Formats: sequence, C-alpha cells, structure tokens
Amino acid sequence: MTAEQRKQFVDAFQEFTQGEPLCTGCRYCQGVCPEHLSVYTMMGTWQHAVVFGLEGAKKQVARMYQSERADPAKCIACGACVEKCPQNLPIPERMADLARMAEEAHNAAEA
Repeated sequence: MTAEQRKQFVDAFQEFTQGEPLCTGCRYCQGVCPEHLSVYTMMGTWQHAVVFGLEGAKKQVARMYQSERADPAKCIACGACVEKCPQNLPIPERMADLARMAEEAHNAAEA
C-alpha cells in the first residue's frame, strides 16, 4: 500500500467512524468492573448503535434497561476499565450515554 493509499484509507475510516475511537473487543477490561458489567460487550453495542446507527443495536440498548448484567446505569465511573483499555476509550461517558439511551427507549415503550 502506498502512502497515498494509506492516507485515503485512514481518511475514509475516520469519516466512517465519525472520528470516534473504537473498541477492538480485546477484552482487557473483562472482569475488572466492580459492578460485574460486560464492558467490552456494552462498548460494542454502543458502537453499533451510535457510530453505525444499526437498528438491531438500538433494540439491544433498550433491553439493557434495568438488566441484571447489562444495565449501563450500574456503572459507577470508577475508571478500572479505562485503566485496562489499550484504546483509552471514554468508557464511563459511553456507559452514561447507553444508560440515557436505554432509559429513553424504556420510557418511549411505556408511553
């Protein structure tokens, strides 16, 4: 790949992801959450719903509301997952975003 081709690829990827750093699913965060949340799974769901806008992921977010093992509102923003994340993702902020989205979806379904 030439330097120009690489630049075109990187530019296209940045546009596609809206400049958001993505979770690679490395699972380094696995098992560090004191609330026992599956962080890497939830980050994948956030990406699919927010970055890629997939309807199936948005439905999955709605199911997270008050879920035993996947309720993003349980995140206490301790940062243990961020310390392990090689992508240095803003995980607590994304968890708060997921919690808001899940609650909104729940409220919309109740209305």
